[in-house]
Amino acid sequence: MIVLYVGKATLIQTMHNQSLQYRKTQAMDYLKEVLDTPGEYLENPRFYSALMTAGMDYQVFFLVHDAPRDDTHFPPEFASMFGDREIIGIVTKCDMENANPQYSIDTLTQAGASKVFQVSATSGGRLIELWDFIT
Repeated sequence: MIVLYVGKATLIQTMHNQSLQYRKTQAMDYLKEVLDTPGEYLENPRFYSALMTAGMDYQVFFLVHDAPRDDTHFPPEFASMFGDREIIGIVTKCDMENANPQYSIDTLTQAGASKVFQVSATSGGRLIELWDFIT
């Protein structure tokens, strides 16, 4: 399965059994079947065309939201720009003390995710369920 991630390099590192290193994604980063895009591409609508163009070769899009965040850059129906492709939401950092996974689930669902997974990249919580879905 080919995926496009909008954010969260740590999750990608975990899923590819790489050592966890915080790094800010500065440009589109290709790793096997994954395309990781800079957060700015989501934060600034003027970059939406770059997401649409880069996503033409991908079948599944993963929208990622941190459970501790109390704001979002995903507008309602954000995923509609990708046509009929499958849109999956991933809520990360679910095990943090200040996490509010329901806000993230609502955000991702409103953005167009048809299914939402709750995970923790650092503890590995529920990553197997996500991995089974992808493979």
